[in-house]
Amino acid sequence: MIDRELAQRDLGQIVLIRLLKKRGISRRERGSLVRQGRQTRIGRGTGAKGEHCCHCPQTMSHRSNLIFLCIDGVRSKVPKQIPAPDKKESVPPMSSWQRLILGFCGLCGCGAVMLAALGAHLPDSRFIPGGRAMLAHGVEMLMWHGLALLALCATGRAMFRFVAWPMAIGTLLFVVPVALKALEGPDVGFLAPYGGTVVMLSWLGLTGLAVLMPRLDRSTPRAP
Repeated sequence: MIDRELAQRDLGQIVLIRLLKKRGISRRERGSLVRQGRQTRIGRGTGAKGEHCCHCPQTMSHRSNLIFLCIDGVRSKVPKQIPAPDKKESVPPMSSWQRLILGFCGLCGCGAVMLAALGAHLPDSRFIPGGRAMLAHGVEMLMWHGLALLALCATGRAMFRFVAWPMAIGTLLFVVPVALKALEGPDVGFLAPYGGTVVMLSWLGLTGLAVLMPRLDRSTPRAP
């Protein structure tokens, strides 16, 4: 009879230890919780009220019920580790001017590659004298200003749209006449100086924004 009680007591300890191991409890804490489980008073069942787990009745079914009641008592004392919620940084949506400038940057890149391919593969008879070098300058102008517009778009500052739009229009007015003239197309070269002037003014506008930006940031009310 004593061996049977010891076996049943060991079974309860094994169940408790396995439960606590799954919850990541250290060995020292497991020992203290198992001792608390032995001394947990059971107020229900067929045994006497207030009886300890180690003095349970001899029936195996009642013994099993008391073991799981002890497990429930210890389980309520074990802190549950609640995983921290994943904090995902919210990306603000792109404004309309950013989308348009981004699309224009894509057209600039595509146009620069296409013009570079024409300048590399077309025979000299398709160019005016010095037209191949002229087309190469137009390709450089288109590519570099496309990258500059991409950088302005990536900042997300609304004030940069006053620089981005003139720069885009000026680049278009400069590159298209230069490319058409180099390839013996329609003579619209008179537009190139206007486009270059607009591009230069847009760069000066960017310099002015860089100087005035600290003052503009101080005057802008911050959200609480």
